[in-house]
Amino acid sequence: MKRMVLTALLVLLCLSTPTYAQTLDEAKASLEKSEATLSEMGSMNFSVSRINDTLAEAKNLFVSQELINESGGKPDFSLVLAKTREIEQIRKDALGAYDEMMALEKTMAGLTDVNRTLMDSYLADVKMEFQNERYDKTREKIDAAYARISEQQAFATRLATLLEAGRRNVAGFLFYNWPSLSAGAVAAIALAVVLRSRFSRCRTRRKIDALLTEKRVILDLVKETQRLYFDVGKIPEDTYRIRVKKFGELARDIDRQLPMLRAQLQSGGLLKAG
Repeated sequence: MKRMVLTALLVLLCLSTPTYAQTLDEAKASLEKSEATLSEMGSMNFSVSRINDTLAEAKNLFVSQELINESGGKPDFSLVLAKTREIEQIRKDALGAYDEMMALEKTMAGLTDVNRTLMDSYLADVKMEFQNERYDKTREKIDAAYARISEQQAFATRLATLLEAGRRNVAGFLFYNWPSLSAGAVAAIALAVVLRSRFSRCRTRRKIDALLTEKRVILDLVKETQRLYFDVGKIPEDTYRIRVKKFGELARDIDRQLPMLRAQLQSGGLLKAG
């Protein structure tokens, strides 16, 4: 009876422990996949120094484990698999950061009420981090750029509010002091007020148009991503999910901004129904 139990335990142990051939084949397959990843990233003109270095380490580990086996030792190909998983994570981080960077660039291209020089410098910082393969830093820079955009848009809104307050003050001044003003001065002030108001409203219209254009671009990007994933099968599922999620966030942000801008025009009676 004891011999039967011992035999059963040995059989279970053999079944649960991967054989040398199994782990060897798995390591070879993972190295081949990493080679394909390297080619893919290179074809997209991404920097591949990190993948190159990690792949070289994985190959060295593979050779060393084979030598250990040949010398009668116990090889551990999990070290190789750990390196190839690291390569796949680098790829995932790179693709995610790239999509976010492209979305940021398209967003900046559609802005009209921000300092263009500052926007270009923010984008240059993002691209530098991406080129240096610091993808976590790339995302941090992207978040910082969106924060700066919001700050500049908020400043533009405050400026427009001050201009509107100034318009009301001028109107009140004219009402109470019109007898003492010459006709020419009244006309000049009135013209300045009208022009300033029209400028503010035209700027709001341009911002609405820019946001609508940006949303159309984002929706086109979503459609193209869906086509590449479902119809062509050119992009992997994780890339598809990352892109669709980011594009959705950008579209929702636009949907939050549009009602406020339209309300500004409605308050001036300049937005047509529908």
